Amino acid sequence: MAELKKKIIGELENVEHDQSPEDSDSEEEEENITSVEFLPGESTSVVLPPHQRCAAHTLNLVASKDSEAALQDGAFRTASRSLFAKAQAVWNKQSRVVSAAEHSRGYGRQMIISNQTRWNSTYDAVQCLQDLTAEQLTKLADALGLPRFTPRDQLFMKEFVMG
Repeated sequence: MAELKKKIIGELENVEHDQSPEDSDSEEEEENITSVEFLPGESTSVVLPPHQRCAAHTLNLVASKDSEAALQDGAFRTASRSLFAKAQAVWNKQSRVVSAAEHSRGYGRQMIISNQTRWNSTYDAVQCLQDLTAEQLTKLADALGLPRFTPRDQLFMKEFVMG
């Protein structure tokens, strides 16, 4: 510890005299610190602050667990799977086929694609689809060669976005 203090003080003195550590004549190599020595009388315990959970991650966990619980209801599960299968097909086509991406841009913007790393991406992606009119959704599905969104899918989309 004392050697480290001397080295730091020496480097500070070099800076004060407008010298850089590279200009000094000593050919010392960098010292790797592998352990910390405490002075006699110092506390040897290290206290970390209390753990703070990430609010976004907590909200994501609540939403995902609630949606898993809701999937136990047969009608909800059927409507959910129908909508998300069609929506995922649109997102897959857009991300893999250039002509599909160009077609979706024809509605004023490219569709947002859901992914696992952004906690609210599914909501944003469904909202992007929900912003299209029923006619635009039908034209989009037809142009991509995918099944059309039914009125039930559109109602579920609206409820999903509205919460």
